[in-house]
Amino acid sequence: MSNPRFSKEYPLRTSDFDRNGHLHPQSILDLFQDVAGLHAELLGIGRDVFIKRNIIWVLVRTKYTVIKEPSVYDTVVVRTWPLVPGKVVCQRDYLIEDTKGNILVRGTSDWVLMDINTKAMVKSDIMYPYDENEKMERALDTRLRKIHFRDGHDFSGSEGHYKVTPAFSDIDVNGHVNNTKYAMYIENALNGAPIETMQIDYLCEVLPGENLDLSVFENEEGLFVRGRCDDSDTANFMAKITLKEEN
Repeated sequence: MSNPRFSKEYPLRTSDFDRNGHLHPQSILDLFQDVAGLHAELLGIGRDVFIKRNIIWVLVRTKYTVIKEPSVYDTVVVRTWPLVPGKVVCQRDYLIEDTKGNILVRGTSDWVLMDINTKAMVKSDIMYPYDENEKMERALDTRLRKIHFRDGHDFSGSEGHYKVTPAFSDIDVNGHVNNTKYAMYIENALNGAPIETMQIDYLCEVLPGENLDLSVFENEEGLFVRGRCDDSDTANFMAKITLKEEN
């Protein structure tokens, strides 16, 4: 595969940080999204190519871990590379580094190709260029797994709720809430608590005008956020989070 790795420098802005100097989760996912899109176009598997066939890339789940926080106005280098594709799911990893090569954030993601008209998954292994002799390391040690709860978990006893109706600026070119906006909703639901590790499973798209209710729940297995629309019994997304320990 040509160009199996891709990197780009990004200057960080004040808007990328919260009032306590922590990098917004949305900013992290925005960097991932941008560099992935640029690389996909270079590989000939980007939106401009697939949209002509009524196919789009859809993010299934993503996870990141903050190793070290950058500072306002720092320039970071975002690196990305695809892994061996499955029949349907394609994996892509990320590193955010400072200009000296120190790792700031590690991330990974699962993507699928979807037919716009039928909403059916499209086999990606026949479209995804990959050299099986090219060995790629993983940014995170473990492969992404679906977020599960043990029997008996009940969000009706959640410690808090956050409600939001996605606005025009939350909707992307595919007509639904962009993946990065979920991170912003989660940050608000947690009232700005600094996040060290977060995984988001995107289960069902959120469309313009739908009311999204986020429930926060903590138990012995960790901290979770569930989002669902208009009192539906089905979750639109699930997130599992580890908070940063403040000194």
